[in-house]
Amino acid sequence: KKFGLYGLLRLAIPLLPAGAHHWANLLVVLLLGNIIYVGLVTIAQKRLDWMLGYSSVMHMGYIFLGIASATILSTTGAVILMFAHGLSIALLFGLAGELRKRTGTLVFEELGGLGKVMPFASLAFGFGVFAAIGLPGLANFAGEIMI
Repeated sequence: KKFGLYGLLRLAIPLLPAGAHHWANLLVVLLLGNIIYVGLVTIAQKRLDWMLGYSSVMHMGYIFLGIASATILSTTGAVILMFAHGLSIALLFGLAGELRKRTGTLVFEELGGLGKVMPFASLAFGFGVFAAIGLPGLANFAGEIMI
């Protein structure tokens, strides 16, 4: 997903700047709708892997919004967010895979009490969640604030 957006940024926009400018306003409106709708769908999930997947889709919309805004600051923020989100979501999906291997499930109601059983994984998962939501001091925050 990220390579496609980076290719759009490096190839399509420089080759067709008039087209990018023409469609920018419509894209911004559609992307804002995407971010809000997918964010609400993410909140409603009952499984960890689905929640992480929808969160990743929402972040891709946010990155695309930075590209569609077509300012130097928002484009730079989109590139930073591509990198930062790639790291944070890789950590979270890796930990989700380990949780599935150890517990056999990723349903939220069945994952209670893992802080005592898996303290390091819980700490790493908390750090990944804080990075993914854009907590100040972490790389996602810098990219999101620039967009």
